[in-house]
Amino acid sequence: MRSYFRPWSRTPLVLSGYLCAVAILIMLIHTGATAAGRYQDGDWLGYTSTRYISLAAIGPEFIYFSSPGGILRYDRFRDRWDGVWTTIDGLPTNRVLAVAFDPDLQELHARTIEGDLVYNIVGHEFESTGAFPESLMVFWNKIDLLPFYLPTGFTALEENIISDAQMRDFTVQGAITDDWGNRWVGTWGLGVWRGRDYATDLEPLPYGLAQGNVRAIERLDTQWWFAGPRLEGELSGVTVFDTLRESWEYYEGRFTDGFDSDDVLDLARTGDTIWLATSAGLTRYCDCRTPAFRTYNEFDGLLSNLVTAVEPDGDVIWVGTDIGVNALLTPQDSVVRVVDRQTAGAYVYDIEVIDDFVWLGTDRGLFRLFKESGQWRRFSAVGGILAGHVRAITHDDSAFYFGTDFGLAIVPRDGSGVQEYLSENIFPGGDIYALAVTERIVWASTASGLVRFEPVTGRYRLFDRSDGLYDDFVQTIYPDGEYLWLGTQDGVQRFFWKSPYRID
Repeated sequence: MRSYFRPWSRTPLVLSGYLCAVAILIMLIHTGATAAGRYQDGDWLGYTSTRYISLAAIGPEFIYFSSPGGILRYDRFRDRWDGVWTTIDGLPTNRVLAVAFDPDLQELHARTIEGDLVYNIVGHEFESTGAFPESLMVFWNKIDLLPFYLPTGFTALEENIISDAQMRDFTVQGAITDDWGNRWVGTWGLGVWRGRDYATDLEPLPYGLAQGNVRAIERLDTQWWFAGPRLEGELSGVTVFDTLRESWEYYEGRFTDGFDSDDVLDLARTGDTIWLATSAGLTRYCDCRTPAFRTYNEFDGLLSNLVTAVEPDGDVIWVGTDIGVNALLTPQDSVVRVVDRQTAGAYVYDIEVIDDFVWLGTDRGLFRLFKESGQWRRFSAVGGILAGHVRAITHDDSAFYFGTDFGLAIVPRDGSGVQEYLSENIFPGGDIYALAVTERIVWASTASGLVRFEPVTGRYRLFDRSDGLYDDFVQTIYPDGEYLWLGTQDGVQRFFWKSPYRID
C-alpha cells in the first residue's frame, strides 16, 4: 500500500545549518505535520470492514467504492483489489459517504463525515476542498437481479434484495456499468459484486474484515486470522486472510457446524489447529484434509462457556474463563479443572506458559502454577501493582513482563526483584491490555494508543491516531519480525516498527 504524501527526500534542498532548519520548519508548517508525512511507504498497512458500500466512481485504472471503512479500489486491468484508502493514506476519517471522479482533471473527490477531499492522481495526495462536485457523481442504476445467476446459498426473490443461506436480507444499492460493459453492484452488508458483460452470473468480490472490531490475531502458515467480540448493530464473523492466494474467507458463529459463536476474545495455534476463546466455549479449528470446527463447553467440563484466554502447552491447552481455569488434555480429548481456593471464581485475562510454570493474569492479581507440584501460588510484592488486575503477560530471555491496571511490572529472570513503572508516568489511559517485547523494547497497548518503552533508558513514545492508528484503543499486539500487528475497534493494522529511516 502506498503512502500518498511526498517524502521530504524528494525535495531538492542545498542548504546548511540555520537555513536548513528554517526550510524544514517551513515544510512542517506547509504539510501540517501530518502522520503520513512522518512515515515512509509501507510503514503502515491496514484492513477495515468494507461490507457496506454507499457509492461508486469509475476512473481510468480503478473502480472506487465509498464505505464506512474507507475507499475501496479495484484494479480493472489486473482484475484484483488494490487495497483500501484510509486514514493511513491521508483521509481524516474512514467514514466515507460518497466518491466522484473528474476525468478532465484526473482527480478523485471524496465526501467524508469530517469534510470533503480531493485526491490528485498525479501528485498522489489528498487535499481538503471547499465543495464536493455532486454533478460528477455517478448515481446507482436500478438493477433487476431476477435474471442473474447467484452463487450457491444466495437468492434474489426481489429486485433489490439478496438473501443468504441464513435467510438474511441485504439491500442492493444499485449498479454502475463501466466502458467495458461490466456491472459493478454495491450492497449494504455484502460488499461489492460484479457482473461481467459476457455472462449472466453475479459474483461477490470479498475484501477486508468481516467486522471492524479486532481483539485477537493469529497466524496459520499463510493465513492470518482476525477476530473480536461482536459490536452492537454490526454484522460479525471471523476473518481469514490468505496472503498467498490473496483471498478473504469468513466464518460466522451459529451458521457454521461446530462453531457456536464468533464472539472471540483470544486466539492461539498448535500445528495446523487454531483455538478460539469464545463466549460460547472453546472452539477448535483444524486445517486438516477436511477442515472442521468443534466447540467444548460446560457439558464437556468447562467451568464456564465464557472463555477469555487460551494458551497451548504441548499436549495441554490451558483455558481461561470468567470464573477460573481449565486444562484440555488433547490426547484424551478431555477437559479437567485446575483451580484451587485462590483461583476459583477469578476472571482470567491472560495465560502464559514459561518453562515449568503457568502464569495466570486475573482480576485478583498474578498467580503462578508449579507444574510439578500442581499448586497455584500468588505472585506479588506487598503493596505492589501485581495485586490488582493483571491483563497481559509476556516474556523474553531476560525477564517476565506483566501489564496491569496501574502500569508495567518487570520481573528479571536473575531474581533481582520487581521493577514497577506506573501508568501515570509512562502509560496513558491506565490499563495495559496487551504486551509484546522486541529486542528489549516493550510494546504496550492502552486505551490511549500504543506505547513504545525502553526499560534500559527509560525512554517512551506514544503512537496514536495522529501517527496513523485507526483508533487510539489498541486491544491486541501480535509481533511479526520487523512488524507489529495491532487490533483496534476500527480494524487491524501492520506497523513497521523497525524502519531504519525513522527515529521513534
